[in-house]
Amino acid sequence: MRRLRITGTGAPRLPILVICGTWERAPAAYREHVGLPLMAVAESLTDSLGGRLLRVPGYYPHTQEPAAVNAALREFWG
Repeated sequence: MRRLRITGTGAPRLPILVICGTWERAPAAYREHVGLPLMAVAESLTDSLGGRLLRVPGYYPHTQEPAAVNAALREFWG
């Protein structure tokens, strides 16, 4: 099998949207042990990929604030 060497190409730039809850209404222990680490991961992922981070009130934003999440997705996919 012949191998081709491809140079000068990078990964295509794709739009990235990371949606994360703000966790302020979560039980304290849940926020501390789950929410804070997840928010840190969301921020790091967004920074490393050059995406956009949307923080939505709550800790299950897709169920607690579906209108906000759906609006963001419509705009993102629009």
